[in-house]
Amino acid sequence: MDLDQWKKDGYYSATNKTLLQSEKLGSYCTKWMVAAQGPAFAAFRGLTLYVFELDVTPDPSTGGAINASSTTQPVEANTLCFYQSTLAEGKASTVAHELGHALGLTHAFPMPAKYEDGEIQKLIGPKDNVNIVLPGQKAALAKAIAAAATPPTPVQQADIQAKQVAVQVSEAQIIKADGELAIFANNPFKFTKQSTTNIMDYDAGDRRCLYWHWQWALLQADITAYYGTITAAR
Repeated sequence: MDLDQWKKDGYYSATNKTLLQSEKLGSYCTKWMVAAQGPAFAAFRGLTLYVFELDVTPDPSTGGAINASSTTQPVEANTLCFYQSTLAEGKASTVAHELGHALGLTHAFPMPAKYEDGEIQKLIGPKDNVNIVLPGQKAALAKAIAAAATPPTPVQQADIQAKQVAVQVSEAQIIKADGELAIFANNPFKFTKQSTTNIMDYDAGDRRCLYWHWQWALLQADITAYYGTITAAR
């Protein structure tokens, strides 16, 4: 851990001896996994856990401690970060909670409507824009194919391939947005915060000890989508 470099990059406060900006740090972990370890490690089809001996500055919106971080988005999220306070407290439920996020579970309690609506709009807006552009991209591809010689010249072939890539990128963006929007629909049951023993609730006296049956089904579906079968990763 190069703290001098982390301080320079804005990840570490030498004054408070804490990590800063957990979302930015999560992005750093993903970037490190892809770039620093090479293609073989980047293609690793599993969950990578980063364990830090430091803490993260409190959440500025709530003042609450940040013990760990993960995310349900993107749908192929595969990174979890755990910080010093989690290790000190030895809470297995925190590890299970973040693991649930990485495998497609949201919190067991309702988020503020403004927050959830905002997250949904972040997905719907770009998807709508792609849906507007995609028909034109497909038409341009069809026109390029129809106009090409048999066989296509190198210039024509390059043009066709570029248009094929544009169509494929747009279609992939739509599929990804649909998958991330499905996360909200797949987690419909919400209860008062800290009122259950569910792992995806927030801690209420360290009572969290279980996933509900429908959550297990989502976890298994995510693993199946990622590995091909539930047992393939064993």
